[in-house]
Amino acid sequence: MNRTLTCALLTTSLLHLSPSPASSQELTIHRNSDGPFAFQILGFKFNEGSSLTKESILLAAPGCPVDIGLARLGVQLADRRFLFSVNMQIQVKEPVRAIEVRHVVYDVFGEHVKSLLNQEQKDFAAGTHSMNGKWPILATNDADSALLTENDAETALTTVNDAEAALTTVSFVAKVRLEDGSIWRYDRDAVEAALRSLDLERRLEEPEAGESQN
Repeated sequence: MNRTLTCALLTTSLLHLSPSPASSQELTIHRNSDGPFAFQILGFKFNEGSSLTKESILLAAPGCPVDIGLARLGVQLADRRFLFSVNMQIQVKEPVRAIEVRHVVYDVFGEHVKSLLNQEQKDFAAGTHSMNGKWPILATNDADSALLTENDAETALTTVNDAEAALTTVSFVAKVRLEDGSIWRYDRDAVEAALRSLDLERRLEEPEAGESQN
């Protein structure tokens, strides 16, 4: 056998023996019912006639210093505005100095509606904590029309397209600042792989910041 052929065969063998590149970490997916899709607020009816149930999906990453135990997305009417609200419980495994959680909202067809940012820049001791937030829901064409009276149903319904569309919410920890100053960050590829497995649009745009309610 000539030397050129021998080298080619050895190279081919080594390629087959070489380990494949490490894949993204696999996330654990928790799926929970989040109440009926049809609901009513002070006479304003949403998704009337639908038998669908809203879903809260929690993504847990191995090695993340914070786990989400519960995340519920709701709609409120306060100060003449409709608001998205999230009530969330988290389990902090070690002392941390800041936490960022993202909530990605999808419609009945698995298409992206809105991304919400829930961030707390404070010290958290190890243990269970609440981490809640609120976000204004604005009309698509006119932000001022989100101001309304409780009796103005026609105007109100033009401002809550996102609220009416929200069927599924995916929540995951995006960033954590640890006690030693280091930063834990989420694996975007792993989150996109989880969304793909759930048949949801893989759209992770910059989320909209909310108002902390803690």
